[in-house]
Amino acid sequence: MRIKIDENLPEALARGLRSLGHDVDTVPEEGMVGRDDPSVWGAAQDERRFFITQDPDFSDVRKFMPGSHHGLLLVRLAQPHRRGGAAGEAAGGCPLPKPTRLPPASEAHLGSAGSEKGGRDGLG
Repeated sequence: MRIKIDENLPEALARGLRSLGHDVDTVPEEGMVGRDDPSVWGAAQDERRFFITQDPDFSDVRKFMPGSHHGLLLVRLAQPHRRGGAAGEAAGGCPLPKPTRLPPASEAHLGSAGSEKGGRDGLG
C-alpha cells in the first residue's frame, strides 16, 4: 500500500509499516514540515497515497468525503509526540493508537423513530 505519514506521528510508524512491505513516505522526509494542510493533503493525493495523521483538521467528512480520495486515517496516540517511545508501541517499534471502548450493541442507540418505546431519541 502507498502511504504518507504526517509530521505529527512517530518515525517508528514509518519504519514499522515499511517492515511490513508498504511504500511509505513521510512529511519530514519530503521536506514538507510546517506546510499547511491543503499542501500536505494535495501531495498525498497527487502521489495516490493513503494519508495517516493525528491532525483533527482532517476529521471533517464534508471536506474529506469517503470515496473521494485515496484514504485517510485519523489516529489518536496514547503518547502523541513525534519521537514515540517504549510506551504505546508494539513489537518492532510501530506505535499503536489509543484504544477506544465502544458501547455494546445493547447500549448503542441510533435514534430511529421505530425504536421500542421511542428509544432515547424522544420520538415516540
